Amino acid sequence: MTRSSLFGAEFTPTFPKIQWNHTTMSMRTERVGGEIRKVLADLLTRGDIKDYRLTGIINITDIEVSGDLRHARVYFSLIGQHDEKSAAAHQEGLNHAAGYIQRQVARRLRLRRTPLMQFELDGSFEYAEHIGRLLNALDIPPEEDGRE
Repeated sequence: MTRSSLFGAEFTPTFPKIQWNHTTMSMRTERVGGEIRKVLADLLTRGDIKDYRLTGIINITDIEVSGDLRHARVYFSLIGQHDEKSAAAHQEGLNHAAGYIQRQVARRLRLRRTPLMQFELDGSFEYAEHIGRLLNALDIPPEEDGRE
């Protein structure tokens, strides 16, 4: 039985095309980034990452996942430690443990591809603190309303 005899005329099935746009892909990458953040937080709080350089409290501030889900840049900050030497040591320790972290993420998330992770120190808090100090250093007199 052919298609033409089955339907009386030539029939070709059509499937709707999915319109992929930037918003759809960014929602997926944000979701994957959020799940990776949960796994990382669990690994860090339970002490599963055993590296002598990771001594303080590490806060995962942001995760940027590429559109093809192959690479992830993980931004972290240190709570209570502000010197550059310990920050560089923490970054080296996290990048050294990236393979172990990737295996744990792959085991828990069941993705087709697990992103390769690169850890970077998040400087946004220090920058905001610097801007705050600059604003506080300005001598601007308060405005007078004229109202009493």
